[in-house]
Amino acid sequence: MQIRGMRAPWVQEQLYFDGDRYFDALIAAIERAQKSIVLETYIFYSDEMGRWLESHLASAAKRGVRVRVVVDGIGANSWIHAWNPLLLKSGVEVRIWNPLYVGPFLMSVARGLLSRKGVSRLLSHTNRRTHRKYCVIDGETAFVGSLNISSAHLARFSGDKAWRDTGIQVHGPEVDQICNAFDHVWDRSYTPSGRHMWFGRRRHPELDVQSPVRLNLTRR
Repeated sequence: MQIRGMRAPWVQEQLYFDGDRYFDALIAAIERAQKSIVLETYIFYSDEMGRWLESHLASAAKRGVRVRVVVDGIGANSWIHAWNPLLLKSGVEVRIWNPLYVGPFLMSVARGLLSRKGVSRLLSHTNRRTHRKYCVIDGETAFVGSLNISSAHLARFSGDKAWRDTGIQVHGPEVDQICNAFDHVWDRSYTPSGRHMWFGRRRHPELDVQSPVRLNLTRR
């Protein structure tokens, strides 16, 4: 279906209604990657699913694919403190969105102790999360949906208690818009050591109104 005023969105698209098929397709795409893999997620658990994905990301990095991962400072907090050191040694690059242990957060705590406005600033800053869940392969194919990196989504790990979520695999030039959104978050995230790599103006990616891609970049 094409909405009036919008470009034909995708060259190919595939819907997935369970985590097993979705992640099987994602892992297969990671194995075929030749140039780049970018992954942004809210939750990344160090469970069976997390370790499975880690191993494939590490393998891709070892064969020369540039692999970049952005995780949320709260949603992936347990993974941040428990990830396999071999992941980083393999060449996978990891950054953390709004972590709780670096300068800006600690400054917000200090302001909160000194003034009422500081308390609201602290709550506002702490609540600035990335809930996006997607992976882009070679800048051409994107996997997007409501699935975090967690065994809870897969029947092979969780049996009949597995969560029912929806994902989509899309291929086409509009994937560039998703890559731009990733670069925006990547530049403004922190390294595992707590270094902030971005010192420029915080400009948002500009999207064509005819694009089928929509971003949640504002407070509204």
